Amino acid sequence: MKPATAAQSSSHSLVAILILVSLLVLGGTGGVVFYALSGLASRTNQIDNELTGQAARAALRAMEQRVRDINSEFSRSDNLSAPHRGVSLFERRVADLCAGARFGVNFDLFLLVSDQMRNLVGCIDGKRVRSPPNELMGRALAPIIRDVAATYKRNTQRSGFMLTKVGIAAVSVGPAWWSIAEFGNGVPNLLVIGKRLDDSMVKRMGRDFSITGLKLATDTKAVNAAAAIREPDGRIIGGLAWSPRQPGDIALGQFLPTVYANFMFLTVAFAGMVAAVWISFRAVQDSNRQSAHAAVHDALTGLANRAALVSTLESLAGKGQEEAAVIYIDLDGFKEINDFYGHEMGDRLLKGFAAGLAMLVGSKGLVARVGGDEFVILVIGNRVERTALSLASSAISLSSEPLRVDAHDLKVAASVGVAIAKPQDLAGEELLRRADIAMYDAKRKGGCAIAVYSGAIDAELKRRLQMADDIRAGLKAGEFWIACQPIVRAGDLKPVAMEVLARWTRADGTTVDPRDFISVAEEHGIIDELGKFVLEEACTAAKRNRTLRFNVNISALQMRSLAFLDLVDNAIIQNGLSTDQLQIEMTESRLLLDGSILMSVVEGLKTRGIRLILDDFGTGYASIAYLRQFQFDAIKLDKTICAEVGKSVNSLTMAQGMVLVAKAAGLEVVAEGIETKEQANLLKLAGCTFFQGYLFGPPQAAPQAGQIYPQRLPTG
Repeated sequence: MKPATAAQSSSHSLVAILILVSLLVLGGTGGVVFYALSGLASRTNQIDNELTGQAARAALRAMEQRVRDINSEFSRSDNLSAPHRGVSLFERRVADLCAGARFGVNFDLFLLVSDQMRNLVGCIDGKRVRSPPNELMGRALAPIIRDVAATYKRNTQRSGFMLTKVGIAAVSVGPAWWSIAEFGNGVPNLLVIGKRLDDSMVKRMGRDFSITGLKLATDTKAVNAAAAIREPDGRIIGGLAWSPRQPGDIALGQFLPTVYANFMFLTVAFAGMVAAVWISFRAVQDSNRQSAHAAVHDALTGLANRAALVSTLESLAGKGQEEAAVIYIDLDGFKEINDFYGHEMGDRLLKGFAAGLAMLVGSKGLVARVGGDEFVILVIGNRVERTALSLASSAISLSSEPLRVDAHDLKVAASVGVAIAKPQDLAGEELLRRADIAMYDAKRKGGCAIAVYSGAIDAELKRRLQMADDIRAGLKAGEFWIACQPIVRAGDLKPVAMEVLARWTRADGTTVDPRDFISVAEEHGIIDELGKFVLEEACTAAKRNRTLRFNVNISALQMRSLAFLDLVDNAIIQNGLSTDQLQIEMTESRLLLDGSILMSVVEGLKTRGIRLILDDFGTGYASIAYLRQFQFDAIKLDKTICAEVGKSVNSLTMAQGMVLVAKAAGLEVVAEGIETKEQANLLKLAGCTFFQGYLFGPPQAAPQAGQIYPQRLPTG
């Protein structure tokens, strides 16, 4: 028994040793594993923080470069259109700079400074300032002024961040060549352009560069050196701070339960431990790859995001002589699909369009999603304009193809802007801005079109921005008025209604085409104020002429809110009108597709007894379904159709067909644009109920109480 006992004891000892060794190995391995995972998580956090710091520095560089570009643009004297009579180039340039500072999009302060540090003229947020430059801009300005003034013949420009009276700002200083003629000493004064690093700018930088919780830190002792903001002499005046995302800790927290479960198996089999460690390491690595992928890709579509696009553009600067083409695509009608079908359907449309766009571009360029329904294609190469225009055209064709989602065929259109330049000539953000401006130009001209950036587009944008300001000022100054054109009954040519038309005569006596100022009012959100003025003036005229109805043209943009019904109620009540005196004309437009809110407003108007007229019928958008859906009381045959009646049998037949459709739907028909008796006779035979046009009276000032208008009517 002793040998057996000894053998058993030896076996037990061996087992104990093996268990002890296994426990030591497992414990040591476990310690190593947990230490490695913690270190990997910590390193992942560090790398993510370093990448965020690089993005923050890139954001500051982009901001500084933007003010340099703006300074360069405004420093020359040869890029301004001919000034108005009596206005010097200097005055025009100062006015433009003040307007730009008031808009605050790319800069919000400027000074014109002499080399002796005297403030010649300046604006902050569009308001003139007279304070000394040192007092406004701080101590960092004077050395830069001296440096630029000493070398102005070389078009020297200096920039940097400064602690100014209004906060930290990116500032650029350069010679203002257009100031020579004004002061007559042959030496240009110095143009100081600045953009404040305020909360809105910091939020914009955080959004553009995908930095969570980005904010401005003013405690210089606590500023992270990776994103410190320094004045040109190296003094730290602030910095950028952000909320660390800690992807490593998140990943570690996600995978620790898996590691614990694997180590339970390792107590039974050492091989299981090895496998579990390997799986754990692989999982952490996958998490890192996913984090890196998410930093530069759009979560919904899988395309590159804005940060990746800007980074790519910046990396091209100064490399080779190849051109870069930025193709900016915006989906027209996407908001209507979102409103009508819901965001889930909208997301599926975006994913489908993104997949098609990626397949369309292939290896020709980079495709990115930079906004809700905005996409960008970046193409690099020699003479890329042809490729860019071809891709732009293909993108429009792709957008117009119906996308089948469940039981719905979703269809949108696209507006496309194209900008082309050599990367070393422009900052990446500027090239992207130009393509964006071109896209809005294509959208403004009706959408489903391509626009290539040019200086004229920028100039037109500035003109329309200025016109928007002029409209606001004109409404306050009483420059707007209404004209009325009679609508007569076809049977006896008796006036039964007046169409109210908005008119604008500036203080200097010049008139502005309504097609121009109404489109600007719609673009810049002034249409509600302008429409309110026209509606109230129409109701005032109706109060003086209770035997006539008054037709008011209403933009569908005004009818996207139920507040429009309150506006109508107030105007009617204040003038003591009956609702049947007021008629609303809605232009035949794609805006009729807007959905439930517009339908609610239409139903509210009908409930009040206000008649609805579909204007410009026959221009291409409306259908019989619209006539039923929106419960119109009458239609207006577009003047382009009426003008052709009498010239060809086909035109008359077409007009007769439209009248028959309207009569079948129980609608009255107004023929507008009537200029000859022949047109009136033919359209009367075709079944038109009412006439409007110069034959019966041109648009004139609103008639006074009791006035017969028009006073003479055609006979025969």
